[in-house]
Amino acid sequence: MLYLSGLALNNFRSYRHIEVSFDPSPTVLYGKNGAGKTNLLEAISLFSIGTGMRGAKLKDLCFSSPAASTTEWGANALLSEKVVPEGPADIVLTTGYDNVRRVCKIQGEPVRSAAKFQEYMCIVHITPDLDHIFTNS
Repeated sequence: MLYLSGLALNNFRSYRHIEVSFDPSPTVLYGKNGAGKTNLLEAISLFSIGTGMRGAKLKDLCFSSPAASTTEWGANALLSEKVVPEGPADIVLTTGYDNVRRVCKIQGEPVRSAAKFQEYMCIVHITPDLDHIFTNS
């Protein structure tokens, strides 16, 4: 079974560059408001079909600063086996924006769309707007 073992972001939202590692157990993100927790979740959601959990325009996902002259950004997801006794090597999924269009790659090879990522990982987002599914009949 594959799990998200690493995430690397470049020029994405509040991050110029960040690399985060995860282990197979459940992960809890916590911190002050504005620390970038939701930005990490949004980056992960981009490995699903569509525009991610917030539906933002791709050019708007770029790190913003007064000196920024580009809207390029990139995200790499590292998927690893929970138990690797001669199992396959890690799998790297890449998505990003090159100032013109969305770019999607698996193991460095271009793929037509993010739909191909579904062969490796399944993402379901439940956001506060959807929390009524737990309280309504």
